[in-house]
Amino acid sequence: MSEILNINENLIIQRRTATDARGKVFGLRFTIGNSLMPFSFVLAGVLATVFPLQSFFIVFGVYV
Repeated sequence: MSEILNINENLIIQRRTATDARGKVFGLRFTIGNSLMPFSFVLAGVLATVFPLQSFFIVFGVYV
């Protein structure tokens, strides 16, 4: 599902951004995304200590 949303998001950004500014916009987007990644690892670690991992597999399995 996220691939479909990501393609649409990229298409909108490419259409609405000036040609000479696209590299800067995508560079900023990837920088923000990659800088937030450690926070998701910390959150996942905290959640794994609070909840049993089996419950995550069941929840995400049902979601998928």
